[in-house]
Amino acid sequence: MKRFLFVLLLLFPIAAQAQSGSAPFSVRYRTPDTIYLDSGKGSGIDVGDRLEVLRDGNVIATIEVIFAADSSASAKVLTERQPVQTGDRVRLVGDAAPPTQPEAPRMETPEPSRAPSGEQPYENTRSRLSRTRVTGAVTFDWESFSNGADEERSFDRTVGRLNLRVRDIAGTPLQLRLRARSLEISREGELDNGLLSSESRDRLYEAALIYDEPDGRFAVRAGRLGTSPFIGLGYLDGVLAEARLGAGFAVGGLYGRRPDLEELGFRSTGQKLGAFVRFEPRTEARESERDMGLLLAGIREEGDLGISREYVTVESRFDSGSRWSFFQHAEVDLNTDWREQRADNQTTLSTLSLTALGRLTSRSRLAVTYDRFERYFTEEDRIQPDELFDRLWRQGLRVSWQTERSEGLNISFQGGLRRREEGIIDPRLGLLEARETYSLGFGVHHPRLPGLGLSIGTNVLGFTSDSAEGLLVTARAGRRLSAGHEISVSLGGNAYRTAFEEERTLAWGRAALWLELPLDLFGQAEIEILRGDEDLQGQRLRLGLGYRF
Repeated sequence: MKRFLFVLLLLFPIAAQAQSGSAPFSVRYRTPDTIYLDSGKGSGIDVGDRLEVLRDGNVIATIEVIFAADSSASAKVLTERQPVQTGDRVRLVGDAAPPTQPEAPRMETPEPSRAPSGEQPYENTRSRLSRTRVTGAVTFDWESFSNGADEERSFDRTVGRLNLRVRDIAGTPLQLRLRARSLEISREGELDNGLLSSESRDRLYEAALIYDEPDGRFAVRAGRLGTSPFIGLGYLDGVLAEARLGAGFAVGGLYGRRPDLEELGFRSTGQKLGAFVRFEPRTEARESERDMGLLLAGIREEGDLGISREYVTVESRFDSGSRWSFFQHAEVDLNTDWREQRADNQTTLSTLSLTALGRLTSRSRLAVTYDRFERYFTEEDRIQPDELFDRLWRQGLRVSWQTERSEGLNISFQGGLRRREEGIIDPRLGLLEARETYSLGFGVHHPRLPGLGLSIGTNVLGFTSDSAEGLLVTARAGRRLSAGHEISVSLGGNAYRTAFEEERTLAWGRAALWLELPLDLFGQAEIEILRGDEDLQGQRLRLGLGYRF
């Protein structure tokens, strides 16, 4: 944490020039691993930005942008308290909350010459001699939990996070991306599963210089790359370069080492290299919002013992505008060298994700997602016995439908089916068989009750899994106060049966407060009381303070 604070002190002179504010946007659709947004670079967001997902004004998830086009973007889930759904509102971490009453999904694309809503025109924000723009946030969170029993068990957690983007440095298309986290945990009482009484988990996710002129012929990223033009790359300590050949075609290559994210440093192992080709034609009919993109990449990772992984990733997206959208992501592992003997086939479809989104009416959407995953061998698994390696495929189908009214009740339905080649039916005996699991949910939400100004909502979810089956019920009421402050109260209950035929129950109540403070500061407080089985109940307190660059 001390190293993290030292970095912040070095950066605050830069941050003194910063401004905040961005246009609110929404979740367009999602797959199990990826969130797709209805806005992109035209609304001021870019790869690596950390975003908060809100429902009825309450933060339900934190996501991170991994790809950004002019009018669309995709992100990965970092934390998720409730399942993210189509239509949920999104904001940059630290931005003031968007209005509690949601707007209808925005179908227009901002003109390139127009600044995003909430920002001043570009020339008016900086000296004409230096157009450097600084955005992002730094946050500190402290959380404490205690079970309040005679044999007390408790933990304290302190987290510092930095997400900084310095763009157009000295008026050039050069930008700096820096993302890091410092986490310290201390525990008291009886420790289960080999947990330590104290531990630190520091991470340097990204520290990169990027040269990317919007209409230029070349783009280069160098340093620790946590984000890239495509999802399948992952992290890289090295260089990624791209040449744009015109007519929407681009080719590129990458070279570097595989980073070790276990500490605040640049320690890395082995090497990673690859090449890619991308096709993203730009249409002049921007009012239609029609968009498409295709990408093909080949990646090879090597370690001290030889090839760790060789794979091809294919990504595509098609968007007709207001009627339907489609996204596909696949990774095919090429099992060469020692992996050919360990795997059943020379190639393995390790990852496949397909999502289709359609607007049934002007106020409702239907989303259908299929995903498939099979674990692949890497260098770390080379000497692991087959019986300890889980490479069995699992696949799932999810369907959701929801209304999108800016006034009155909104209704949502969701259902899912997941199948695993072999699932645990009795952990005590180690028995396995093919297993299907299900989920079925229903929700009702009102963005703003007339006369009260309250947003309310409730969700009911029934589920089965390899280890439990049960029912989850949540309800929430919130109100946005003056000056952007916000207060909310949530209640929930969970009843389920474990694979050991044990009946378990848990109920909780949560009160949360968001404060907009002077000098671009913001704060949040949350208190939660849990009641149920003895090993589950307790009290949790969370306090947070942040600063917007």
